[in-house]
Amino acid sequence: MIPAEACDRIGAALAQYTFRVANEDQLQRHVCSALSDMDIGDLSREVRVNPRNRFDILVRFDDISVVLELKVGGAASSVERQAQRYAQIESVDAVCVVTTCSRLARQLERSGRTLAGKPFRAMALRTM
Repeated sequence: MIPAEACDRIGAALAQYTFRVANEDQLQRHVCSALSDMDIGDLSREVRVNPRNRFDILVRFDDISVVLELKVGGAASSVERQAQRYAQIESVDAVCVVTTCSRLARQLERSGRTLAGKPFRAMALRTM
């Protein structure tokens, strides 16, 4: 599997669920639960990689590491800067922003499919 395929696999798994969340903590718990139910990689929550960077979820597929940054809202420019910072970390192979805000996902997708030469995806979850 290559990093872009790992992102697509995560996206396909999450697309099968409808989420009801009020905040990022609930979103994190529900996304982890959904990915665990689908047996998608090895999951770690709240991974601190250095004093400035903490991944919401790190998904490992053998030798591929995908960071999931979860958002219930926010400005696309600041979310993109955060994703760019994560993509510049050597151990990261891909970055996915997973959000309950379809507007944010559309804005981020305009920035392209790579950050720092690594696959990047913005995924809007189905919510109720």
